[in-house]
Amino acid sequence: MVLSSRGLLQWWLADSSNAFLSASGISHAIVGALFAGSALVLISTKGKHPGWAGLLCTAVLVLVGM
Repeated sequence: MVLSSRGLLQWWLADSSNAFLSASGISHAIVGALFAGSALVLISTKGKHPGWAGLLCTAVLVLVGM
């Protein structure tokens, strides 16, 4: 049986004994990546590019939706 990376991830998430990588953990990782990306865009463009605001709003929406 050959599993693709997507299939392997789905199998791993379906395993109830795996508490490390849960939906909440994935959401926290996404929020952290969005906050880091927002800070990176804000600092690198010195606030002139509005992309940081979009990333920040998306991070807040994901955080509120958890």
